[in-house]
Amino acid sequence: MIIKIIHLDKREKTNFYSVVIDDSDDTEFEKFINKFTDSDYEYELHLILAILKNVVGDKKGARNNFFRPEREAHALPSISVLKTIEIISDDNSDPTKNFPLRLYCLRISEEILILGSGGVKTSNTFQDSPDCKPHAELMIKVHKAILEKIKDQELQIEDDCLELPLNGVILDDFK
Repeated sequence: MIIKIIHLDKREKTNFYSVVIDDSDDTEFEKFINKFTDSDYEYELHLILAILKNVVGDKKGARNNFFRPEREAHALPSISVLKTIEIISDDNSDPTKNFPLRLYCLRISEEILILGSGGVKTSNTFQDSPDCKPHAELMIKVHKAILEKIKDQELQIEDDCLELPLNGVILDDFK
């Protein structure tokens, strides 16, 4: 498997990137959107897209507390970001238990977010959720590969964005 990072969009506060697997025509983020458009989870999809564009992209940036830690990866939504957009009350319940859709990503900084794909979480951990596990594990692999590329000075962060060639950066061959 060959993984490539490409730039998707630059917003006021955050640069968005995604990953492409092998020779796919779609990024993992585009696959996520396509999978959940016109599905039982379309409301949750639109809420995640609104969080990305309005909260993360334009107003607040990719703040750490907006994301759920999933080992070396991150997931949306978190309780904090749902409170930020006033979707929930402060009654100490976990609204993400009733929000089964997860988008897995890598928060590099408040200005850099690499979007993957996601799925419907059916258990307490992504490892026990068949629809989420491959997407979370992919982003964990991408995280490790990015650290290696930065260490080898093959990938740099400049002016709050990843320095990428026009066709993206190939991370490595994964098995």
